[in-house]
Amino acid sequence: MANVIGIILVVILVVILWFSGGGLVQLIAPPNGGQQTTQTENDIPLVETPSETKNIRIYSASSRSDEPENEYIEIQADYSNTVPINISGWKLQNRDGDIFILPTGAGLPYSGRVNIEEAIKLNPGERAIIITGRSPIEVSFRPNACTGYFNRLYEFNPRLPENCPEPNEEKGVDDQNDACFSYLKTVSRCKTPVASDMPSDVDFACREFIDQRLSYAGCVENHKKDANFFSGEWRIYLKQDKAIWSNVRENIKLFDQNSDLVAETSI
Repeated sequence: MANVIGIILVVILVVILWFSGGGLVQLIAPPNGGQQTTQTENDIPLVETPSETKNIRIYSASSRSDEPENEYIEIQADYSNTVPINISGWKLQNRDGDIFILPTGAGLPYSGRVNIEEAIKLNPGERAIIITGRSPIEVSFRPNACTGYFNRLYEFNPRLPENCPEPNEEKGVDDQNDACFSYLKTVSRCKTPVASDMPSDVDFACREFIDQRLSYAGCVENHKKDANFFSGEWRIYLKQDKAIWSNVRENIKLFDQNSDLVAETSI
């Protein structure tokens, strides 16, 4: 009788193993030499988040000048950077150990009035021209598609790009008469025409159009939402009264807000 019961149990076991695909064997004899293992958090592979790069290069540019307004260097954020870099509060150091702190600036500058300042951030590939002297408009700033108008009132070194919209391509020009359109074709970019220089056949509507469009304020009002309005550049002024870089030999160092060395160059 005992033998019969034993045979029945063996048959049942064989059937179970057949339909379970060997799963029972795995339960009876776990892997790793018969020792069961349990996966913990330490066993889960971690995905490392890339660190935020802040690679900056220094270019000597026009550093060999005795006039602070004409002395400047350039720095550029590398295209490989992953985020914009806030450089306000960073420090420049010359070979004598003098420290110069990078200020804040106006993202949308105006002349003749108080500007709203913000942290200066360089996106990947953008540059900053760092002038030793003082700003003609009393603030560091980001040039835009309209700042070329400032060249008519102030002297900048280097000169601001004059890439303002063409006067005869401004919105609303098609509503003007032929005399107005012909005159606008003769007007240079970034130039506000003087009334006394206008031909006699330029009517009131044309003069009003010029007043509303062909000035810095008018240009900003009509183009500040354009896709390419802001340039990839900042003009930063250190407000020094004398040159800070040696005309003979110089070592320029750039430190971040934590006083860590970011870039260095010898000229």
